Amino acid sequence: FLGDVWQIPPAHSAVHIHGQRAYKLARAGEEITLAARTVHIYEIELISCCYPHLEIDVACGSGTYLRSLARDIGAALGVGGYCSELTRTAIGKFRLEEARNLETLDLENHLIPPLAALDHLPKVTIPAEWRERLSHGNPLPLPADLFGSEAALIDPAENLLALAEIDTQAGLLRPARVFIAG
Repeated sequence: FLGDVWQIPPAHSAVHIHGQRAYKLARAGEEITLAARTVHIYEIELISCCYPHLEIDVACGSGTYLRSLARDIGAALGVGGYCSELTRTAIGKFRLEEARNLETLDLENHLIPPLAALDHLPKVTIPAEWRERLSHGNPLPLPADLFGSEAALIDPAENLLALAEIDTQAGLLRPARVFIAG
């Protein structure tokens, strides 16, 4: 289960099927079949094994369904499997042990700028003449040297303007979340 693996998302997932979320169709009693997709598992560590329970620590890429991973591991062992408990211990550079309780959160000392939370994404500086276009969610030309699936769009002062999907086929940055008004 390490590396690139094929995984079928669960029926009760947010995957779109004909414009609707799979979980809504599943809750309505519709029988749905989801296509397998590639996910990446960086590491799986066995923490404890007390039959019939396994506790594992998984480092995985985005889009991985851990409940489906439990199902698939159980199927490979020939015993079935499900996830009885799930704790996300990290996402990107953020770790659970660094989390703050909302009741005791000190906004002056613990709130980070939005761009700092996105340092895993490439940054694209948007010229002032494109700002109006961006504010309406219109696609922008893709810089030739940009790769990946998402980018943070910033102004010359490094203020976060939008998050965009990188469409290499069309040569466009497609705004997904815009944080400025028109």
